[in-house]
Amino acid sequence: MLGDSLAWATAAHMQPLPAVGAVGAAGFTSAATSKILDHAIPLLAGHNDPTHVLVLGGVNDLKPWITTADVTTGMQELEDEMTSRGIATVWIAQPGWSYAAALDPIADWVNAKTLSIDCRQVAGPSTDGIHPSNYGPFSGCIDDALASMGITWTND
Repeated sequence: MLGDSLAWATAAHMQPLPAVGAVGAAGFTSAATSKILDHAIPLLAGHNDPTHVLVLGGVNDLKPWITTADVTTGMQELEDEMTSRGIATVWIAQPGWSYAAALDPIADWVNAKTLSIDCRQVAGPSTDGIHPSNYGPFSGCIDDALASMGITWTND
């Protein structure tokens, strides 16, 4: 799983635990795409022939001077790099509580992808407007969605 602090903590509640390369800062804007890849490439190299990567992020890219297109362009660049390596990208829409209105266009982009998961409706409340108070429902929904897609993994 790649993404931000939400990705890191969400993955910690999934079964089985996926390997995580989290970036706690802006990571999808075109200027920061290499930041995501700098974390992704070594993570992927440590696993034998991964077939899928889960990606959850976007809220840290929300800045007044950054457009939705800036973010989704960076997201597409990440997917293109994964595709070039034979790895399918599974996008996960971020709830973003306090930032939900700004994240909705990014979630629309995510949900238009062939491999996408939208568990925002079960994310529950948030104490800080960015992270869920309880990761269980959100993580469980992602686990269930992956299973329904036929995607399983080990940490070999």
